[in-house]
Amino acid sequence: MLNKITLFLTLSSFASLVLGVVLANREVIPATSGLVLFALGGLIGMIAAIFSVIVLFKEQYIVGMAGMMGLMPMIIVLAMLLGGLQHPRINDVTTNLEDVPAFSHALTLPANQDRNMDFPEAFVPHIKTSYGDLVTLEHSLDPETIFLRLRGSLDKILPLTEVTLADEESGVIEGITTTRAFRWRDDFVIRIRPGADGGTLIDMRSKSRDGQSDFGANANRIRKVFEAIQAMS
Repeated sequence: MLNKITLFLTLSSFASLVLGVVLANREVIPATSGLVLFALGGLIGMIAAIFSVIVLFKEQYIVGMAGMMGLMPMIIVLAMLLGGLQHPRINDVTTNLEDVPAFSHALTLPANQDRNMDFPEAFVPHIKTSYGDLVTLEHSLDPETIFLRLRGSLDKILPLTEVTLADEESGVIEGITTTRAFRWRDDFVIRIRPGADGGTLIDMRSKSRDGQSDFGANANRIRKVFEAIQAMS
């Protein structure tokens, strides 16, 4: 009986891990539910590993070693969680803390109707400490050129991105980016303005719709866009 329980738990841990990603990726279940299933796989795997130790003491080596495979889902989940601890528990990142780019079109989207899209002041010290490299980008090209080139290449810079607003007059681009695995949807706004002494000033803000922590995704998104802009000549 113990052997069967151990094998069942081991298989269940892998199934939960895989189903969490697959079902969320196919949008059969919400991203949050997919993440819960994914994490549950790690928990079940830990329980399976405990049972496998008991089985090994009973000299059921084949089943015991099979049960030890439950450690794999647990290690995967722990690695993901530990990776997240390297980043602050925030879900809204901007390059300009004094003049935060504001969302306009994003406010009209049904998914954001019950969300507060204001930038949380409590995030300011976290951004200064952890994302000090994210500041207003200065470029020698004129705003119009930056805007047109960025608008034309944004879907390549950020795969799975939908541009929802591209206002050349105000120099504002808004959009929605979907993550590959769990299909989290994040809103972003890019603001392109003339510099005081010529050239262009670019700011960007990226905000997650769900979760208290973004595991550094918003900051990395801004870095990708800025790297692409810096490469423009």
